[in-house]
Amino acid sequence: MIYKEELQQIKRAKIEVLLKDNNYPEDLANFFRYSSVKSQVCLLGYFSSINKFLNWCLQENIFEDFNSIENVKSSHVVKYLKELIDNGYKNSTVVTIQNQLSSFFNYLVEEDLIRKSPILKRNKKLFQLKKKKDTTKLPKKEDLDVLSKSLNEIANVNSRVKYLAIYRFLLGSGLRESELCGLDMNDLHLESDYPYVEVIRKGAYSELEYETVYISNDACEALKEWLEIRKKIQTASNAVFLTREGLRIKEKNIIRIIKKYSNNTITPHMLRHLYVTNLYHATNDLAFVQEQAGHVQGSSVTLDTYAAGSKESKEVLLNL
Repeated sequence: MIYKEELQQIKRAKIEVLLKDNNYPEDLANFFRYSSVKSQVCLLGYFSSINKFLNWCLQENIFEDFNSIENVKSSHVVKYLKELIDNGYKNSTVVTIQNQLSSFFNYLVEEDLIRKSPILKRNKKLFQLKKKKDTTKLPKKEDLDVLSKSLNEIANVNSRVKYLAIYRFLLGSGLRESELCGLDMNDLHLESDYPYVEVIRKGAYSELEYETVYISNDACEALKEWLEIRKKIQTASNAVFLTREGLRIKEKNIIRIIKKYSNNTITPHMLRHLYVTNLYHATNDLAFVQEQAGHVQGSSVTLDTYAAGSKESKEVLLNL
């Protein structure tokens, strides 16, 4: 079983335990079981937001039990969300909670469990945010220098090689930290003319959804250096990157490493933005960049077009 499928099963089981512990009737529990939201991690977030709101309704005597959920009105939702703001919740968080509640109540309407949703369009505007341009996505050169220098000064050889491999691989592949964590040994194709890895992208959870991501020569060499160390680690895991205990490395570990050794100035996602920016400037090949970054959902660019037309771009990537 691949890493992401394993995580899905674990989180799905956790949701079932929560539904049982909180005595959710089947009609409401089915929202979480049959939701269009594929990620069970996201559904756990939904459960947390919805459960807190429903418990607040019970405390406020808005209804006595789940069978009276029809009693929830628009004014109750607005009052609850305003209380969250007053209690220090960020406006962006409240907008997310509002959207989660809206999905839940829309489901209840569709299932004829309530007549109409208490989340009204006019009230949604109370908490909507204006989008601000993100000017902090790209890391500064001086911060990259600090990160590289700090990693190279790590005393423990195994840790130094592993952390440098993670850093160089992120720079030469543009992978998300979750995608890097999910890499297994059989996903590596480092001896190909154009070295590549096979990846389960964000929002995908099946072995049928693997995508090819080509990597730079430096990323390839970094992986090979780490694999020499990995050979000496006793492990039952097929994961590429391991902890000291021989377990699959977690996303939080990668985030911690990059933040720690950059003095908290760089995140893995910033390295992804740097990779995409550098690759586009080097190749001027938008289709190739989109494929590499996994940003082609809904695009008219096909895999055949990509594979046939990007040889020069792949050669540029090798030495990026």
